[in-house]
Order: sequence, then C-alpha cells, then structure tokens
Amino acid sequence: MKSSHIVSTAVVLVAWATSGAGAEFRGVAVGRNTSAAITAHGEIVTSTHGGEWVQRETGVSFALHGITFANGQFVAVGNEGAILTSTDGIKWTQQFSTTDERLRSVTWGKDCFVAVGYNGTIVVSRDGTHWSPRQAGTNERLTGVAFGGGTFVAVGWNGVILSSKSGKGWTRQGRPADTKFVAVNYSGSQFTAVTELGDELDSFDGSNWRRMPQLLTSARN
Repeated sequence: MKSSHIVSTAVVLVAWATSGAGAEFRGVAVGRNTSAAITAHGEIVTSTHGGEWVQRETGVSFALHGITFANGQFVAVGNEGAILTSTDGIKWTQQFSTTDERLRSVTWGKDCFVAVGYNGTIVVSRDGTHWSPRQAGTNERLTGVAFGGGTFVAVGWNGVILSSKSGKGWTRQGRPADTKFVAVNYSGSQFTAVTELGDELDSFDGSNWRRMPQLLTSARN
C-alpha cells in the first residue's frame, strides 16, 4: 500500500506538471481504481486506471492540504475548515466540519475519520458527513495525523505529539518545544514524524519516540 501511494504521487506530479497547469500539489489518495490529487488552490484532479487526468469541480478556491480514501470514499480537508467528500472522485460535496480553522491532515482508523488543524483542532466522523470536535488539550497548530497499530498520532508545532486509542481522548507526549513537526505517517510497523528541517522521529507505539540519524544535512547546507 505504501509503495503504490508513492508511485501514484510521482505519476500525478509528472503528469500534471507537464500539462502546464502549474498546480502546487499537497497530497494524493487512491481508491476504486481512481487516483485523486489535491492542490494549494482548491483543485482536485483525478485519473482512473492510470488514464488521462481530469480536473473536478470542488466549489472551493482555497488550499486543500490533506486527502485519504477509506470506508468507500475520498475525504479531503483544507483551509477555512473545508471538508470535501466523494465516493467516485468525480462529484465532490462540501461537508460542515464544525470549524473554520485550517485543517491540515486527515486519516481513517477505528471505524472513523480524524482530521486535525490549527489552534489544536481535531474533528472526527464515522461517515464523512457528520463531524464532531474533540479536545486536543493544546492550542498549537496540528499539521499531521496518522493511524496504525491501534493508535492515532497527531503532530504539530512546538514539539506537539498527541496519541489516542479512539480518536476521542488525546494524550500529549513530551518533546522539545522548539521542534516544529510538519507530517506523520505509519509505515505498517512504526510511526515516523518529520520536522520542517527534515529530522525524523520514529515510534512503534506512538508514545515512545527516538530521533533518527540526520540524513539531510548535506542537502540543506
């Protein structure tokens, strides 16, 4: 699943960049033989069975930041609390998210979607249509969320790492306050949280984290 996601992302970037659209891609999800990619301008483009890429009507013009496919549908999130859903990647419906905060990431686990964003925003939904807020215990910007091994993990600015078994109650894990996390993913065996400087922290359970050797130092200098 992870490798197919990477390949699909690369195909999207190459195909759409060569089309001259000049869109800034933020994410891609694959489901029902359809790839759906989101951009910083509220655009969604899709391709079925690896065919031609087609831009879809979304009804929004502001940035989209996260997208996933689960439970038979695509869910995309973005600025102004935007949540868009689609069962086929063609017709998209804007849902009421209960917030106007910027939503940065969305995932699926434990039979529910979880989306996170600025000002400690966490909203959850079982069907992608009806969303409810949850208390994060922080007002920091949350920038990523992932699910794996029976645990949700959310990360954000000022060293914020949150974990939850249900998506409802969240516990903060201690990290240096000067760490600014920008993303987190689950590889099938462990979580990896990434900082804006390219540093990586890994965890098998979402609670105990270790910093990985810096591999990008030469690239940044």
